[in-house]
Amino acid sequence: MTFDSRSVQFLTCDVVWSSDDDDDDEDDDNKVANDIGEKGMSRSLSESKTNDWSTNIAAGSTDEVWLQQLEKCECVGFVASPDNNSLCHCGLEARDHAVSLDEKDSKPQWNRNTNIRRSKTDAIGRIQFQDDDLDSWYLRLDFETKEEKLQYLLGNILHLSHYNLYIHFLDFQQGDDDLTASQQTQLQERLESGLKTLALKTKLFISSTGMKTGMSRHIHTVLTKLCSNPVFHAEVFRLACAPWGRLADAERSKLTGPSSEQVQVIKPGQREEENVLGEELSPFFSHYLLFDDGVISPTPTLSSTKHACSFRKNIKNILDHMSEDAVSVYVLINGGAVALHRVYKAIKTGHPVIIIQRTGGYADKLARNYFLAQIILEKFLDQTGKIAVRSKLKPAKVLEDIDEEDEKKVRYILEHNNLLTVFDPFHQTQGLDMVICQALLKGKQETQLNKLLESFQTSATKTVAPTRTGSRPSQQECFLGSDSMQMDFLIEAMLNDSSDAVDTILKGELCLVKHFTQCRFCQLYNREQCLGSCLPLLKSANARNVESLGVKADMFCPSDVRLVLRDLLGGSYPIKCKGKTCPCVLRAEDVRSMKYFEPDMYRTCLPPIQELFLWALLTNHQKLAKVFWKHSEDKLASAVVAEVLLTRLADRESNTDRAFKLRENAKEFGNLAEEVLWVCYELDEDLTHKLLIQKSSWWGHKSVIELVYSFRSRSFVSKPACKSLLDKVWKGHLESDRFLLVVPVILSMIPAIFLVPFLCVNSMEPRGISVPGSRRRKFCQGLRDFYSAPVVKYQMNVVAFLVLLLVFSYVLLVDLRPEFSVFQGILCGLVFLYTVEEVRQCLGGRERDLRCRWNLYWKEGWNRLDVFTIIIFILGMVLVVIPHPDVHRTGRVVLSIDFVLFCMRLLQAFAVGSDIGPMFTMILKMIRDTVTFVIILMVFILSYAVASEAILYPQSRPHVSMLYYVPRKAYWQIYGDFFLDEIEGSDLESCTNDVNLYGNRTMDRCPSKEGQYVVPILLGIYSIITHVLLLNLLIAKFNDTYANVQGEAKIHWAWYRYQIIYEYAQRPCLPPPLNAIECVLFLVRHSYKMLKRVVCCTCCPWCKTGTDGILTTPVQAGKTGPNSITIHWQSPADKDASRYRILCYKIVDTVQGIPNINQPDLALTLYSTVCTVRNLQPHTTYRFKVSYETTSKWEEWTEVDIRTEPIESDLASCHEKDCVEQLEGRQLKDDMTAQLEVISKSVSTNKQQVSQSLQQVTGHITQLRDMVKELHESTKCIMTAETKNIAQLARQQADSTVTMAAEISNLKQSEVATLAEIRTLKKELSEMKERSATRTEDLHALMTQQTSMMQQVLQAVATPRQPMT
Repeated sequence: MTFDSRSVQFLTCDVVWSSDDDDDDEDDDNKVANDIGEKGMSRSLSESKTNDWSTNIAAGSTDEVWLQQLEKCECVGFVASPDNNSLCHCGLEARDHAVSLDEKDSKPQWNRNTNIRRSKTDAIGRIQFQDDDLDSWYLRLDFETKEEKLQYLLGNILHLSHYNLYIHFLDFQQGDDDLTASQQTQLQERLESGLKTLALKTKLFISSTGMKTGMSRHIHTVLTKLCSNPVFHAEVFRLACAPWGRLADAERSKLTGPSSEQVQVIKPGQREEENVLGEELSPFFSHYLLFDDGVISPTPTLSSTKHACSFRKNIKNILDHMSEDAVSVYVLINGGAVALHRVYKAIKTGHPVIIIQRTGGYADKLARNYFLAQIILEKFLDQTGKIAVRSKLKPAKVLEDIDEEDEKKVRYILEHNNLLTVFDPFHQTQGLDMVICQALLKGKQETQLNKLLESFQTSATKTVAPTRTGSRPSQQECFLGSDSMQMDFLIEAMLNDSSDAVDTILKGELCLVKHFTQCRFCQLYNREQCLGSCLPLLKSANARNVESLGVKADMFCPSDVRLVLRDLLGGSYPIKCKGKTCPCVLRAEDVRSMKYFEPDMYRTCLPPIQELFLWALLTNHQKLAKVFWKHSEDKLASAVVAEVLLTRLADRESNTDRAFKLRENAKEFGNLAEEVLWVCYELDEDLTHKLLIQKSSWWGHKSVIELVYSFRSRSFVSKPACKSLLDKVWKGHLESDRFLLVVPVILSMIPAIFLVPFLCVNSMEPRGISVPGSRRRKFCQGLRDFYSAPVVKYQMNVVAFLVLLLVFSYVLLVDLRPEFSVFQGILCGLVFLYTVEEVRQCLGGRERDLRCRWNLYWKEGWNRLDVFTIIIFILGMVLVVIPHPDVHRTGRVVLSIDFVLFCMRLLQAFAVGSDIGPMFTMILKMIRDTVTFVIILMVFILSYAVASEAILYPQSRPHVSMLYYVPRKAYWQIYGDFFLDEIEGSDLESCTNDVNLYGNRTMDRCPSKEGQYVVPILLGIYSIITHVLLLNLLIAKFNDTYANVQGEAKIHWAWYRYQIIYEYAQRPCLPPPLNAIECVLFLVRHSYKMLKRVVCCTCCPWCKTGTDGILTTPVQAGKTGPNSITIHWQSPADKDASRYRILCYKIVDTVQGIPNINQPDLALTLYSTVCTVRNLQPHTTYRFKVSYETTSKWEEWTEVDIRTEPIESDLASCHEKDCVEQLEGRQLKDDMTAQLEVISKSVSTNKQQVSQSLQQVTGHITQLRDMVKELHESTKCIMTAETKNIAQLARQQADSTVTMAAEISNLKQSEVATLAEIRTLKKELSEMKERSATRTEDLHALMTQQTSMMQQVLQAVATPRQPMT
């Protein structure tokens, strides 16, 4: 029997698997149709568990009709297999085929395209297991089903809901895994813990082959355990893409229903029963898509594996399209060439791949070559077009156990190591959830990772209910595993520059203080590819620490980082570190011990967030720095430090691109600080002032305003908040501006001498800037406020300095004799007291290191000028008192120059003015411009001076005076003194050529003859260059400097004003020479305190309270602070008390005026009558009960209620946090506004385009109408012309007929001769009639055709236009 392919109807397929190369087309991988199934999946599996297929798919419904379009594959032509003649190549017997092919007659070959037929599927329905409310759905499909149908099936028929995590198990086994029983258990435990965690914290979707054999048995075992949990069983989507041909005959017959019934119900038994769905299919999946390729084979073949891979690829593309924000991860277990191809495609499309090591197949091959590859640094262009560095794997030249045909794919996979993660479940403790997070982090998929972590955190906050206030969840309940795992993940996220992941982790419950140790600190600073500009600085610091501290380590330690910060910030280094005794200094034994364990002692000396913030700044990770800044305590101070640190790091960077980026980042932090300050100032001015002056625990207990002064941030000082603060500080407690007159201040200096002992101002002690508050005035307090106001100090110091200048000028002009006079003694005394003040400024800082104090003092230019003037004054006075005349004259000159320097010091006092301050800045900058100009000018001066002197006066004698006389003329000629008389020799009587006369400078030397003509020419050229070119260039430079400074005049004025206020706020009340009295009082006061500490008892209440020892009540409150209370009590007069007991109660609230007191918070037994209780809550009332012990018992004595003070710094910090949140809200609002503007612009553009297209369509319609009119007119013309032609032909025919009739009548007379001619004429006449009839018919047909065309055109024009979408 022969087989005729035409006797059977075959359905052609659109996609046919031919080879691996067919799948390389990117269009096929990413092609997902958008025509069908655009509706979102709105129901979850738990919602559909109570529904029935009969309610979802009713008889005759649209869904049932649509399901009839699904197809299966069947082999219809039997071709005996060479291995078994009774079976076909498809695995079925001859009776299961429609026809049988005789090999002897036709010698057919089995071909999929000709032997496989598509027909309606006969296996679709639901599986109802016993004691299980949730049904599993199954469906037999053609493995080449179009993606449009699959999308409609999954979205509209099965109603699968959206997911946010998609795990695609590539469990295509090739070869044995050689896993022992314990290793299999370990692998399954890792998978189980990871999937369990992910199921609780995400909306999980799992895809697998759904079999119980091969590598899929591990997934089957894991699901067997997890499905016992009802939450996992109901919420997790488990999709099994199993091959229909792998099922046994009994299983296929069980799932196959009658042809008349499309949806059927199967009740096989319980899920936990063995082989409930057969020996191959696992029963623990929620959906079974049984793809059919027409081949029945109990063992997996290469073609079936390819078909499975192709089918699951289509499913994955559809699910990605239905949920675009989902996270997709591939997990490779074992696998062969097909699995390698899927890994290659996943890497190519940017999906992370997790390789489970030690499972055999290509998983082990890829893992082995992954660890053998070499890590190299590669330069590339980032999104901004700048050069960046990234790490990349360089595979070995010879890959192990890799075929030649797969070598190219393996090398491509290994080169993209950022998407490849190797997981060893037998040596790593983390589960699959942490591995997935690490894979996303490594793959730079920050958006997906952030969404996944947010879902983790959301689920953790929902599921964990703390039992008491402040309690933290256990390590098993944390949203990302244990704290240690979270810390490791945080470090990896920082090294991968994942700011969103870091922000999400920091919002959780991670305890950084406990888990951020020096080991993790070194882990951050020893990844060289992440250090950037900080690497050379760290190497230099490490080398210096080895020499100074004797610490030799192979890695960068915290002491190296501290030294780098000290180098960058200089004398204004605001971080507290104890140097060699600091715990951040690691010894060799510490480094060795840290490799094995991490004791609590190995901590850095700074808070963890501050350490992370400094790391982000030094390594120039701007996004991470902003995240850590957002979680920092002192945000305003941190932003100021960040700006300065990045700026100085940019100054040391040799790479131009890096330096530019660092400056841009510094500018961003500067703008951030100014924006926060402005928002705070808008909301509350007083709290903003407190925020500016409160001490920062992070930055060396310095306030923001002090940090700004140390770092010289001029733009920050010019802001309105700083100006208003400085106004308050400048005036102090003075309320009026009218009193600021010089004369009253001068007169008030005389009684001030006698009032100093009553002022009680510790003027010699270092203090910072403070805001004066409102308080009740007393007379002594008013005097103290008056003399402690910086404006009063300023005027008094100016007057005192003017007195010093007057005395100095009098001594120079009148009384500067070798004999030491009274006025010279007064002058020396004034300068000595002035020197004492300078020493106080230098040594009176709050820095612990003396060198830091000196660096801060020397950094100020005015202080350097003070040091020079004092040194020159001492030198001048020493020279003056020497009786030698020449030395005395030299001393006079030195003192005269020193007087000029003293007068220059007076400029600082006038720089506080809004006009003089910017002008002083102009002068300084113009001096710098002049120095640069003089370097260029000296080249022309030196060249012209030597040339002119050589021509004018040849053969001069060498003498030291030549250094003065040679450039003398050239220099003064710049200003117009040309010395033409000397050059041209016009006065020969005043010059001579005698060597002896001009040699001793008795007379000038006469110029040479050639010099009288050549030098004037050189002078003209020299004058043009210096006068016209260089001087005008200098003037233009001055104009530019003036314009720049004038544009920033307010900034410069605010800065000089701040310098004056900062200096005079810390100065003593009295200026020199009156500060001598204050110095004596300072010494007396501190001597008294030292003596009292040695002599007096520490438990004496008089020493603690400062009273005379008489208490007005039995119990009194001493010093009360926000967190501490000091109480004093007297012993009972009639009792002999040996001990005292104090009970401290916290008053929670009041009920109808009665305090609600709980159990005592503190119980103390003391022998003294004074006690300080600490660690209390601010702004809280506490009750103290005092009892005393007699010989027999304890007796209650008295009680007192004391309220702690509120913490102003906490209020300011809360205000700062609120302002930062408000600023973030404003920025978010601005971003949304910008996006709305872009959308509105695009909408307006689309409207314009639509209107233009409508106009074009209208124009086309008008043109079409014109064309129809032209066609109608042309048709009329054609018909008229044809009608005329027909009439003309008819007339011609009639004329010819008449002529022929006449001839016939004439020829009748000749009977025989003309008969033949008559017959011929008749024939011609009949032929002419035929031709005329044919032409008439053609003309009528043409007219009919033209008439129909006109009707069609008019109908098209009259049809209404459909609206455009």
